[in-house]
Parts: sequence; C-alpha cells; structure tokens
Amino acid sequence: GLLLAEFLGLPLYFVRFSMFKRRDEAPILSLSDEAWLAAWREARVLAFDEDVAKGTTLSIFTQSMKKLFPGTKSACVIRHAGSSIKPDFSARIWWD
Repeated sequence: GLLLAEFLGLPLYFVRFSMFKRRDEAPILSLSDEAWLAAWREARVLAFDEDVAKGTTLSIFTQSMKKLFPGTKSACVIRHAGSSIKPDFSARIWWD
C-alpha cells in the first residue's frame, strides 16, 4: 500500500481491520480517524489488502468504506483464484 501511494503521489491513511489476527468484525475508526477522513468525503478511495485468499476481509472493508466514500474501489497485490471477491484492481492471481 505504501509503495502504491508513493508511486501515485497520493496520500495514504491506514485503517485497522484484521479479521484473522485480531478478530475485528469491522474496520476500527476512532473519533480522530473520522475527523481526519471527513475532509476526504468526496475523494476517490482505494481499499487495499495485500493478499486476498477468501475475500471476506476486503469485501467487508470495501463495503464499510463505501458508506463513507461512495467512490471507493478495491485492490490487492495477490488474489487467490478461489476468492469470492474480484477486486477492481489486482496485480496477480494465485492459482493454488
């Protein structure tokens, strides 16, 4: 995500959401997160996950961000072929 933001010359903001490591049920947004993100309401946003195996995390994350940013798109570095989600942008498909 950091390399992509640098390459595109765009701002990057991290939102905590880890269904498997931390068992989050939804993205964690503090009041300060919401205040900072409010300035970007009309911006196009890219929800990014480096590795999409089943697609659950990226799917929930993208839908959550669309509530705040209607123009949200999804992206990943690797999408496993059996994934239930097909991100808008994907660098590689992994055939396991």
